[in-house]
Amino acid sequence: DLDGLGLRFDREINSSYEVENLTDSIFDACAKADVVFILSPIKTSGKQDVITNAVKKAVDEIYNDALPLIGASDLLIARKGKTTVIVLPFAYDTVESTAIDALIKQSVFTHYLNRTIFLRKKSGRLILGQSIGEESIKNLIAAKNNKAKNQTANIGIVVLAAGQGRRSGTNKMLALDKKEKPLFMRAVEAAVGSKAKPVFVITGYKHEEMEEYLEKLDVNVLFNPSYASGVKTSISMGLKAMPASCDGAILLPADMPYITASDLDKLIAKFDKTEEKQVCVFENKGVKHNPVLWGKNLYERADVVPENAAFRVVFAEHSDYTKTIEIKDGKKLTDVNFPNDIFEFCNH
Repeated sequence: DLDGLGLRFDREINSSYEVENLTDSIFDACAKADVVFILSPIKTSGKQDVITNAVKKAVDEIYNDALPLIGASDLLIARKGKTTVIVLPFAYDTVESTAIDALIKQSVFTHYLNRTIFLRKKSGRLILGQSIGEESIKNLIAAKNNKAKNQTANIGIVVLAAGQGRRSGTNKMLALDKKEKPLFMRAVEAAVGSKAKPVFVITGYKHEEMEEYLEKLDVNVLFNPSYASGVKTSISMGLKAMPASCDGAILLPADMPYITASDLDKLIAKFDKTEEKQVCVFENKGVKHNPVLWGKNLYERADVVPENAAFRVVFAEHSDYTKTIEIKDGKKLTDVNFPNDIFEFCNH
């Protein structure tokens, strides 16, 4: 019963019980509402559930995904931009729990949320000092999905578009191709079209002009005021913003206009979330190239591939857990650095 929340319900969206379709529906709903409620059609919940996986792909941060309830699926609370996303327990209307109601109201009306708000929250159905008996445990609804050995990893992406492009002699990021599309947008669109979520675009030099192109895209734009200090400041900003639910992040320089969404998906497919440390990188004729996928345990050391990678050892300290993906078409891995590179791009 949501009547007491004082909300106006504008629209109902139906989705098939599939991760990709539900993810798209969540994106659609978050773009049009301040609060999105998701109702499960079946009694499943947990980290391997379709709904949980779809929410992880769509949102920026999950604040509460571990409130087990007797007779109902777990309550999940998340945030996408300024939109609150709430996965209601299955059969919510049949379960009397002041704790559930309080959490929902807190999520809807609290402008600033963090995980610590929910750490000590429990199901309101137990009296202080009471434990869950065997019969009650049998009534707990748990996920029926068996845990796969090689689950698909949740990977975010950081598009590094803050640089000044001094070697190119001009602001290369805004150089236009034959279709009047700026160079940096090629990389951004590849990121958005890939399976990586969320997408962060780090801007700096000429950021106001660049951000006009990003207004209608499902990306998180972060302005780096220290862009002149080098790319590491942008990398640090992007990775610090990456949700805890992501197993790793791709660092994609925005001056790579020929990389595609399917190429980025190859990096993601190579990543095994069960491994503690991991780096995935493209390779062409024995030379490693950007972009690079870093496991979250390596964020503090994350970097992009040096541009003189052909002349020195790359990532020697990470060699034991570096995985490479061979790209036969070296053109895809081209980064635009010099005036002749820009000329070729503009006529592409």
